Amino acid sequence: MRCSASGRGSLTSTPLEFCAAPCALVNGGNYFQPRLVLGSVNENGDLSSQDGRQSVAAVSAETSEKIRAYMRYVVTNGTGSAAEYNNSSAGKTSTAQSGRYENGTEILNTWFAGFYPYSNPKYAIVVMTENGSSGSGDCAPVFRSIVEKIGNL
Repeated sequence: MRCSASGRGSLTSTPLEFCAAPCALVNGGNYFQPRLVLGSVNENGDLSSQDGRQSVAAVSAETSEKIRAYMRYVVTNGTGSAAEYNNSSAGKTSTAQSGRYENGTEILNTWFAGFYPYSNPKYAIVVMTENGSSGSGDCAPVFRSIVEKIGNL
């Protein structure tokens, strides 16, 4: 998939890699390499963590806080308003070029990457639609649906 911060260029990223960005922001700017295994469970059902990862300072804590505030603003006053739930969603919409064409029209990938709840983040969520029209129309409502379910657990 071809995406960049501006939706143009040749950066290849997966939804999991995109999800690492809001994770770093809610961790004070510290990036942890994404992984899919939390640990292992023994015969008694006890979880043993396998987290030996080291963090890397991706941005300063101050920059992290500013970007988090901007992501909240995107939901309260910008293109991500459809992601709002319980006055506590934050995120960023995106529409990225794929480099693939169908009938002369480029296929776009649309995104919403965010976290919930804003004041005490517990979840980072990325929604992507291949051949979408906009991150705000395609993906932000799906983000809201996910956090509604989480909020009602």
